Amino acid sequence: MSMKKDLQHKQIQQEDIKKIIEDAYMGLGDTRDIQISNVLLGENSDFEDPVYEVLDVMRNPNYFAYTCRHLLNIELLPFQIVVLRELWRRKFPMLIASRGGSKTWLLSLYSLLRAIFNQGSKVVVVGAAFRQSKILFEYMEDFWRKSPILRHMVGSGKHQGPKRDIDRCNFYIGDSEIIAIPLGDGTKIRGLRANYVISDEFASIPEETFEVVVKGFASVMASPAERVNDIAKIDTLREYGYEQQAQVIEEDLGFGNQTIISGTAYYSFNHFYKYYQRYKQIIESKGDPQRLIEIFQGKVPTGFNWKDYSIFQIPWTSPRPSTSRWRLTSRHPMPWTASLQSCARTWGS
Repeated sequence: MSMKKDLQHKQIQQEDIKKIIEDAYMGLGDTRDIQISNVLLGENSDFEDPVYEVLDVMRNPNYFAYTCRHLLNIELLPFQIVVLRELWRRKFPMLIASRGGSKTWLLSLYSLLRAIFNQGSKVVVVGAAFRQSKILFEYMEDFWRKSPILRHMVGSGKHQGPKRDIDRCNFYIGDSEIIAIPLGDGTKIRGLRANYVISDEFASIPEETFEVVVKGFASVMASPAERVNDIAKIDTLREYGYEQQAQVIEEDLGFGNQTIISGTAYYSFNHFYKYYQRYKQIIESKGDPQRLIEIFQGKVPTGFNWKDYSIFQIPWTSPRPSTSRWRLTSRHPMPWTASLQSCARTWGS
């Protein structure tokens, strides 16, 4: 039943109409009967200090809409919330979106959230040209300017907030750092290390440079000794049957360093398509040992987990694409784009 027909069967108060109109963008119809619990109003809490309880909720990817609204003055669309949550939980996510799909904006927001809630982390943002890295950095600067609460939390010291240099841009948030750099041929940025590596407009980044230089950024843990210690604790707890305690440490430990690939779908002869096909095969294997052996053409790497991989596809960002956009697509056809759109309905999320 459509919203119009549904509303005809109900007596609607003025405030109800206002609420329905405000929630119309979510496509849920009449939202008056939807019951939502407030996690902050629960009677049982593990925190004596309510401030820590709020921070614990804010760093939970399930509540990033709340976090962004109150901390950064940003209103997120439903699909943006889902993308952020997917980026937060996967070690090797791939984000594919059309032009204007807000992928660069989302990656900038994700970088900022990581730096805020994973103190001591380092995020490196790379593009084939410095211009692309600067675009992400400019979004972060915009978030910073529009968020007085964040500026107050971080402070305005010499080594806090956004800083620009000739060949790089740095953003300091507490003990965390975000670095936006030009990639070039990779010779001038070797040796850089990061916990989170974001490669935007991946089709324009040379494959060899990505494999040799960019992936090397995330090859070393921020604190190898501490991670070894934590893993030993997890194994010992499980050995003695304390599974719940082991899971708590494992969740806090996270999945280690992360590499994100993002960009607009390109022609199938480009290396982006090869990576897409490989990710797709890994996801569709669902961890089947024989299929993984075929994918890797031999022994599967130790500790490999197929659930670390994710492909998120956003074919369209508007339910009403303009006529000019349809015309542009027909004049510059990309078979891969059409292929991605056709399979997004079955396994893209």
